[in-house]
Amino acid sequence: MRKAVILHKGENRSEGEVINIIECTEQGVMGLTLPEEQSLWDCTQYAVSLGDLFKDGVFYHQSEPVKRIPSLEEKLAQVDGKATAEIYDLKSRQEASESAILGLMQMQLNQPM
Repeated sequence: MRKAVILHKGENRSEGEVINIIECTEQGVMGLTLPEEQSLWDCTQYAVSLGDLFKDGVFYHQSEPVKRIPSLEEKLAQVDGKATAEIYDLKSRQEASESAILGLMQMQLNQPM
């Protein structure tokens, strides 16, 4: 888990600059006391860098929003969904091929010799 240390500008706590990134366990950061003008924000699923801006819950790098990195579970679900679609497509093609073969065999059986 990653936490961004954000230095807030004045009284406005909804925006600031990333001044540090802390790696921590799932339990979080225990016993860490930050100055009043700083806060921690979870950035585990974002490729946040020092100097990035934080505004209204969104991280920005060079004025562009930082894209969210899908979790492992989300990636696996996406792969599983694609694999399932491909399996159904292959089954459909197989059924169509088998039907065509059976049709050809039936035509051969019905031809006079």
